[in-house]
Amino acid sequence: MKAADLRGLTDAELEARIQTLRRAVFDAQIQHETQQLGDTSKLRSSKRILARALTIERERSRKA
Repeated sequence: MKAADLRGLTDAELEARIQTLRRAVFDAQIQHETQQLGDTSKLRSSKRILARALTIERERSRKA
């Protein structure tokens, strides 16, 4: 997911997406630790998308 896609979301949708992404990162970490994660790049990409979403949320909160 690109930053432009995240910027197009409303505040409520962005918050819901952040919660979903946090859960996805947590699940990927657990799978990685238990050696059930086949594609380890999924963990890294999930973290990056979460960071993008949190950055956009922070930008919006600082504007207000």
